[in-house]
Amino acid sequence: MRPGRVEKVLASTSAFVYFGTAGQTLWSDPAADAPVAGDPAIMSADCETVLILERREDAWTAAAYTFSGKRLGEWDSGQRVEKAALTRNGRYGSVLWGLVDKPLTYTFFDVRSGARTDLPAADAPLGQAQIQEDGSVVAGARTVYRFR
Repeated sequence: MRPGRVEKVLASTSAFVYFGTAGQTLWSDPAADAPVAGDPAIMSADCETVLILERREDAWTAAAYTFSGKRLGEWDSGQRVEKAALTRNGRYGSVLWGLVDKPLTYTFFDVRSGARTDLPAADAPLGQAQIQEDGSVVAGARTVYRFR
């Protein structure tokens, strides 16, 4: 996407579909979409939790679901998504997102409680921040936040 350009969905005929072990449809999410630099869904290692990126008319939302389709929570992000992540245990997630003509922001969240914290990407050493299995947010070699 070029800087300053806002993409708007006019119509979509795709949907994210989660299949069971026998091939049956367990649930679907018609708002799921893939950002320019990523996948529409990220699963925990045990496939019990899935993080879906949903494109709305003017912004993106990250939503967490159980394997059976129960929506655990959602976190609004921005007009573009650079990357998203879910911890292997499915407890914590993150989205690096931005608004037109605004700096990038990390959003970190606890899937169980719905708690959220935002960190300007410029405050992360080397531009890298990530959520750990224990709920700590690490930027470089420094812990900058910890979910309780």
